[in-house]
Amino acid sequence: MHPEGAPRAASLGVRFLDPGLEGNQQEGLFWTPEGLPLDRRQAKRYIEEALSFGEQFQDYKELEYLRAAGLEDFFSGTTSSLSDELKRRLGEQGDEREDPEQERRQQGQMVLLLSWMLEDKLLQVDSGEQEYRSMMAELRESLGMEDSGEPRPNDEEEDLGAWVADFSRWANLMPWFLLFLPREGILYLEEEEIWRSLEDNGLESKPLPDFTGYEELQTWAREKGISGELGVGEGWRLALMTGPDGNLSWLDREYPLFFRRE
Repeated sequence: MHPEGAPRAASLGVRFLDPGLEGNQQEGLFWTPEGLPLDRRQAKRYIEEALSFGEQFQDYKELEYLRAAGLEDFFSGTTSSLSDELKRRLGEQGDEREDPEQERRQQGQMVLLLSWMLEDKLLQVDSGEQEYRSMMAELRESLGMEDSGEPRPNDEEEDLGAWVADFSRWANLMPWFLLFLPREGILYLEEEEIWRSLEDNGLESKPLPDFTGYEELQTWAREKGISGELGVGEGWRLALMTGPDGNLSWLDREYPLFFRRE
């Protein structure tokens, strides 16, 4: 959801999902779904309360407690305490019953807001780490010190980018992306590993030029000088589920996904 995390996509004009925080501040870079249950003020307050609630955790890996562990237990088990606590802090009345569809949309927005928060924190960590490494490299150069080739502190630590990719648990987020994706929307993908997972789950695809009905996408790809494949499959398949779920009816329809090939 952060352009900083996918600069190549941002440079191509791909629009990033805004869960209700950006508004029109960067028009053309973000797409904000219409009719989000939480307005911008409420969304910001939700994030502030989630951050306050999460201060009890010692590191970023423990922040997984703040995320949807899965569709079935988003508001049950351990994550229910987060939901109950945040609703209490936000002053929501627990005995008020919302429209089921609106309640589902609120759940989806809450998941995306928490994911946005985590992405933001991880990007801050990554930025600080890169700045530190750059500073140390400049210092060694200014002192005339050669690189010994020996591993320096943090060199043997798990690569942050790989850790973030695993930690994002993209398959659990996919249903919520699809919930807010407009009818004419097309998902954009660059990660080879995710694409292979989708193919393993039965997603069928063809080179983009072989499709009909996607002339606008084909024109865009030609103008940008990129190529790739287009897969069209049921939402549950894109979420790496084994079949339809009666509680997630929007995943029954098919969605297009463009995978950019290098």
